[in-house]
Amino acid sequence: MRQLLARLTDHLKELDKQVNELEAQIQRWHQDCQSALKTVQSSALKIVHLF
Repeated sequence: MRQLLARLTDHLKELDKQVNELEAQIQRWHQDCQSALKTVQSSALKIVHLF
């Protein structure tokens, strides 16, 4: 029984690590999208001011 619980604990630790890695990737993706959106909005404003 102890061995089973130890394996389960190891598995849960690995899943936790993977979740943390995915969360970091999602946060980076979100920041990249925000930066891209700001760039597009800035460019659109410059175009609007030209007319």
